[in-house]
Amino acid sequence: MEALLLLILINAVVLIFAFKTKMGLFTISPEEQWKKEIDEFDNTIKSIKKLEHESDFKIGPDHIYK
Repeated sequence: MEALLLLILINAVVLIFAFKTKMGLFTISPEEQWKKEIDEFDNTIKSIKKLEHESDFKIGPDHIYK
């Protein structure tokens, strides 16, 4: 009986600890963390498309100077 009570107590402590630490893990969503990098990537893609449209070469798998 004592072992069961000790097991229940230890499980309760671990469960409380797990919920407390989990709340701290997701304070900032991944979208907020990656917003700057995503915006920079979008701007780079837009500038590549603009260069491709303004010039006579197309960006593809071949070397750019062919």
